[in-house]
Amino acid sequence: MPIAGFAFLPQADSAEMAQWGLGLCLALAVGALAGSFLNERTGIARRRSRRDQRIAAESQTYWLWFPWALYLPLTVAAYWLGPTIAGLDAKLDEIAIYCALAPVVLTGLPAWPFAALVALRQFRPAGVGGAALRGPDWLGGTLPFRWQTCAFPLPGLGDWLLRLGRERGGSAALEAIQQIQFGTLQFAAARRAARLLANEPQTALPFCGAVAVGTNALTLACLKPSGPAACAVTALLAGPWRDVMFQSAMPDAYVLARLSAQGAPLLLDIGHRRAWPLALAGLFGLARNPRPSYGEPTLQSILMQPLDRRIEYALKRLGTLSDYAQCREFRELCDCLALLAPPIELRQWSGATMSMLTRPNDWLAGGWRLVHDLTGALDSLAQDYRALTSPVARRRLLESRAERVRQLAWDGLPDYWKGIGSELAAHWISLLEAEARQAREWLNLAIEAPAVRFVRGDQRLKLRVCNRSAEPARSVRVTLDPTADIVWVHDHARLDLLEGGKEADLGLDFQAASEGAVRIAGRLDAEDLDGNPFALPFAFQIEIARAGRPYRTPDYQPYVTGEGLGSDRVFVGRADLIDWLRGLWLQPDGKPAVVLVGQRRIGKTSLLNKLARDGLSGTGLLPVAINIQGAGSEYDFLSEAAGGMARLLGQSAPELDRAEPYAAFKSFLQGARGPLGPRRFLLMLDEADLIPERRLGDLLPGFLRALMQEPQYPTVLLFCGTTRLKAMGRDYFSILFNTAQFRTVSYLSAGESAEVLEKPARGILEYDPAVLADGYRLTRGQPLLLQLIGANLINAFNEQVRRGEERSDYVDTNDFDRAVKSVVEQETNAAFENHWDDSDPATHRVLAALAWATDETNRRQLDIDGIESAMAETRLSQPREQTFRCLERLADDEVLERDGPTYRFWVPLYRRWVAWRWPPGRVRDEVAG
Repeated sequence: MPIAGFAFLPQADSAEMAQWGLGLCLALAVGALAGSFLNERTGIARRRSRRDQRIAAESQTYWLWFPWALYLPLTVAAYWLGPTIAGLDAKLDEIAIYCALAPVVLTGLPAWPFAALVALRQFRPAGVGGAALRGPDWLGGTLPFRWQTCAFPLPGLGDWLLRLGRERGGSAALEAIQQIQFGTLQFAAARRAARLLANEPQTALPFCGAVAVGTNALTLACLKPSGPAACAVTALLAGPWRDVMFQSAMPDAYVLARLSAQGAPLLLDIGHRRAWPLALAGLFGLARNPRPSYGEPTLQSILMQPLDRRIEYALKRLGTLSDYAQCREFRELCDCLALLAPPIELRQWSGATMSMLTRPNDWLAGGWRLVHDLTGALDSLAQDYRALTSPVARRRLLESRAERVRQLAWDGLPDYWKGIGSELAAHWISLLEAEARQAREWLNLAIEAPAVRFVRGDQRLKLRVCNRSAEPARSVRVTLDPTADIVWVHDHARLDLLEGGKEADLGLDFQAASEGAVRIAGRLDAEDLDGNPFALPFAFQIEIARAGRPYRTPDYQPYVTGEGLGSDRVFVGRADLIDWLRGLWLQPDGKPAVVLVGQRRIGKTSLLNKLARDGLSGTGLLPVAINIQGAGSEYDFLSEAAGGMARLLGQSAPELDRAEPYAAFKSFLQGARGPLGPRRFLLMLDEADLIPERRLGDLLPGFLRALMQEPQYPTVLLFCGTTRLKAMGRDYFSILFNTAQFRTVSYLSAGESAEVLEKPARGILEYDPAVLADGYRLTRGQPLLLQLIGANLINAFNEQVRRGEERSDYVDTNDFDRAVKSVVEQETNAAFENHWDDSDPATHRVLAALAWATDETNRRQLDIDGIESAMAETRLSQPREQTFRCLERLADDEVLERDGPTYRFWVPLYRRWVAWRWPPGRVRDEVAG
């Protein structure tokens, strides 16, 4: 439009020059104003919408000289041109006058004195409190925002910003300065106020802290050279912020140019350098290899150091600012951060504690929050670490603490504090994981050679793998080298997992062709859970000996499998229990009653028979054993008891009245006191579980209690039954058993287990030591199972002799394995069937799933979660509470063994029998039926 106007100026009337001059100047002014507000690079609107001070960072200076640079050339050209066209020279002179006055009017120079007076009134000292009371919108109604093209300095604005920072804090001052720089052309006052706020003792730390938590790295980079407070705050920068600060060693303009492509906005301009020419040069690639012209070289080097060095630098700077506001609070926070800064080695760290908490709205609150969170994650770490001595315990402690630190999240924290927290967390995680790797215990496996005598033919070599470390081993593999005179059926064996401190047997079948010493060599390989390999070469010698003496068929079956043992020929063990009973009943006063409980077929009846035969020396007790199962009524029970007592006294059995047997029995006991003298009767009641079924009447429990407690009756009672008696004692039989002492008849020891096999067959069978060890391992000393295995061995050897085969009396592991298989798969087996039949369907589900999911080598036990998974996989699921009750009851009955949170079968043969006889499919059919 101005160009068109100048084109038609020669044809214009001289009287219209005023309109032409005003129009031309106004058109230029509109274009200049539009550029000031809307220009992509320098426009106020663009700067306000993008919230970036890099756009027109020098807008105030730009607006002051741009109108003069626009109009003065036109003025000079119009005045000095001397066109020959008549009247045009005079028109141009008049236009020159309007162009000369245009920048004066456009920049508002005539109104500046009036604007200065208005600014002095609006930004008087009382306006600080008013601004705070009227809220942040008040600043938008002041003169700089009403007249946004006013580029001349307004008196009072800078001082008002400074007073605002002193009285309302650094955050309020920062917000006001940002509003002015984003919405007006009063950059000089805003920059001056920012520099003063960053250096005055009362405002330096609050203002620099507000910039740190309220802006970004680029903004703090421009504030860094403002003074020691800014350096102290800047020194703690972490992560990508430090990269920005390292670049800020360059001139401000170059930093702006380098970071423009990263999209980081400049949120505060303090005007250390006139940056925009260099910034534009940097954007167009004209600024190459700039050399630093200012900055803090010490701070730049510190920023590249670890956090503990940067904290030390900040504390030194704060030492020179002791009279500054918030200096004490900032020092205390830095001291806590210094305690949390991880050392080179964990053992050098003594721990950290919080000394104070700042106000919730303070800029330091984010720092105290990360100190609180990190201190909580590392709570008592130093003390616990020093208290633990085993590598495994230390490693688990360190790994758990590293995971707690890894899970820390500082949502809502400013990037300034979040970066510091992330750096601290990353350093601690690295330190803890490195220490955990050093504290770990490496695998330590060993092979134990069997002390077994082998014979020619098919044999099995059982190698025991021992894990002497606490680390679990997986993918355990034993590989044997080729061996002379031995043919390996399998030259390797595998084990999926072996827990720390545990051992497992691996079996390898071979055929021995000749006698003599044979060297066995091989290699044991495994790895820990992290994949670290372990290898151990091994070698040992085994002896292939001549078979034992020829086997001779015995006249009778030496093992007793159907009833309680009635002689000492086969009775073994229970010496500790017998000694305990003797010590209990040697008491001169009292009549302590005893309840012996245990599984069926565990040997309770055999123990009573032993006591009936031998008595208890020194106690003066005359034992009378009665099986409740054989008594049909009260009369039968009392008659049998009275008859047994009379025989012990050498008397004839008394006749009891069937209608009133109790009175006659009491009379008999009273009459027996004389012949007894100091002695007493030991009344032993087997199968006492049947008493609550009232098979012997309702009066018997009370009568038995009288025999237990009343001194006129010379009787001591011993009850014997299953583990159900414990529950009965807490319920129905509380009147009978509340004063009795319970004792469990449990499994035999390893030595007793070997004696059960060897004692009945002395002179008939010779057992290999490995067979005796396997017998205890598979039966856990269950007497009936041991007797059954022995009986099956005798039957198998007899069958071989009947077939005319050559048979020695030596029992090796192969013979034993075949006998065990026969016991598991025989048609009837009271040792297993009694318990299974006495259990409910819920217990059947648990036993079937556990037997299906475990074995004796790779997976010997499961926790309740693993058992529930197995039950779900086999479609035997039931409520978790019901499963837990079943597991606990089975553990109390010694059917299952607790090992920490896991459960396994006490007797591995019972697991085999359940897995063979009652697989999950059959149990499902049983439940459905």
